[in-house]
Amino acid sequence: MLSTIFALLLISLWISREFWLKTLVNAYIVDEIPTSYPHCEHLVVENWTGDYEIFVHAKTFAEKTGAKTIVSTMYESIFNHPRLKQATLLNAWSAELDTTTLVFFVVPFQEPKTLNLAKAVIDSAHQRGWKEFSLVTRDLHSRRSRLCYEKFAKPLGITVHILPYEREFNHRNWFHSITGWTVAFPEIIKQLYYDLVVL
Repeated sequence: MLSTIFALLLISLWISREFWLKTLVNAYIVDEIPTSYPHCEHLVVENWTGDYEIFVHAKTFAEKTGAKTIVSTMYESIFNHPRLKQATLLNAWSAELDTTTLVFFVVPFQEPKTLNLAKAVIDSAHQRGWKEFSLVTRDLHSRRSRLCYEKFAKPLGITVHILPYEREFNHRNWFHSITGWTVAFPEIIKQLYYDLVVL
């Protein structure tokens, strides 16, 4: 009898997962999704491997925010590898970005990656005299990005506007499939690690 009740409870939790699990997890790892876009001259896209799809999102956000300067983050190892750097530029060009004006902020590949990436970007923005910029980052990663960037930006008086983009598995649908869980679950673990240890 007790095992039947437990089984029914598990089944009802699984069936209703969209209502409780989505709400709990998204609140923990997803930053607020903006309904409007800030007018901002500078746009930084977290795209350290030169992914084409992310460049497409960057172009869309640049048009919506009126950004004049588009910056892509790039790991040192990729920046120093001619073929990988060329592939990144080709992906940016294929996404119809102006590769003659595309700027790269070269960042270290060093744990904790998001924190070190944020520090490198904020240092570069500060050296250029920026007072604000928009940050294009994945929706399921957006809260951790915001917390890391704010840690370094606030003391320097720099405002960072978070612009989350969606991929195939995103804050709307990750809980519907096992693959979506494999995307969201590591983000939950990393956010917990950052909350308890890093930040």
